[in-house]
Amino acid sequence: MKTKIFYVGICLAVLTVIQSSILNYIKIFGIKPNLVAVFVICYSLIRGNMVEGAATGLFAGLLQDMVSGKVIGLYSLIGMFLGLALSSVNRRLYRDNVIVTVFFTIVATLCYETLFAFYVYLKQPFNPVEAILYRILPITAYNSVVSILFHIICSRINVRIENSVKSARKF
Repeated sequence: MKTKIFYVGICLAVLTVIQSSILNYIKIFGIKPNLVAVFVICYSLIRGNMVEGAATGLFAGLLQDMVSGKVIGLYSLIGMFLGLALSSVNRRLYRDNVIVTVFFTIVATLCYETLFAFYVYLKQPFNPVEAILYRILPITAYNSVVSILFHIICSRINVRIENSVKSARKF
């Protein structure tokens, strides 16, 4: 249990720092990937535990809320539901397939960014076609490419977690 919390906490903290600092200088067409959301998606799909997925999404959202400095709770709520939904899907699919991860990254990013766009719309009116074409679809494409790398990372984290659980059961 401590190993899971340690690995996930370190990964989320590092990804939050990278996303909030380094990626601001490495934007493609003014768009940067949402590394924290992609990690929650991949981790929830690979682990498959609904409580772990929801907790990971909630903690990731809290980190994003703290860094963004805007409304506290928006990213937390979206992240928790994202982790919960994707963890529940895992039972029906082969979780080690990269294509499944990319597909669900596309679907989850579309949902995530659409919910965020609705929040922005509540604050100020905007053109939904522009939001879809110039923000939501590019972020979705970017996140789906990043999810391939994150699938490999989350698979390795899962192996380490499973090995530590097995070694703890020996005693």
